[in-house]
Amino acid sequence: MTYNILTDTDFFRDLESGNADNIRADYDSFIGLVVEQCEKAVSKVELSIMLTYTEVELMPYLGQQKYADKASEFLKQIQQMADELVKAKGNIDSGLKWTGKVIDLVELVYAFNEVGCINDGEIKKQDLFNAVFKIFGMKPVDYFRKYVDIKGRYEYSSATFFLDDMSEKLKLRIKEDRRKSREREQNR
Repeated sequence: MTYNILTDTDFFRDLESGNADNIRADYDSFIGLVVEQCEKAVSKVELSIMLTYTEVELMPYLGQQKYADKASEFLKQIQQMADELVKAKGNIDSGLKWTGKVIDLVELVYAFNEVGCINDGEIKKQDLFNAVFKIFGMKPVDYFRKYVDIKGRYEYSSATFFLDDMSEKLKLRIKEDRRKSREREQNR
């Protein structure tokens, strides 16, 4: 989401120029855009940044133009409803962000699906992908195309690069922790 999308509008151009000829129609369009952007927001943080930026940019026009005052009041009300807006949309503001490759997350979710460890395996693949991507604040991807890419890796000895890497790193961690435990036991 672009934080300044609401200020790059005819409504703001009207305020800046002092031209009130179309301000009512441009105000209505602005309010519609606010609602549209709220519906698109992935997280409360993203939504709050956009609304706060717009509110700050409105400040010079407050008290001079009634539509600026109305817009400011509307933004404040929307800001107070940010939690509900994001929850109503079905997004989860978990505070978690996937910082790995998207294909790695797809590989992981396919593994969850194959093992059947979520909802006893009684979940549609699409629903599982949507839920996991929401947890990480991500928009869903064409997971089947990513799976085709994963299948194409098989010629490199293993198609599951991410899962293999995770497994190896966890095994090394366990091995190191066991070594440290034995050393502590010996030093007692």
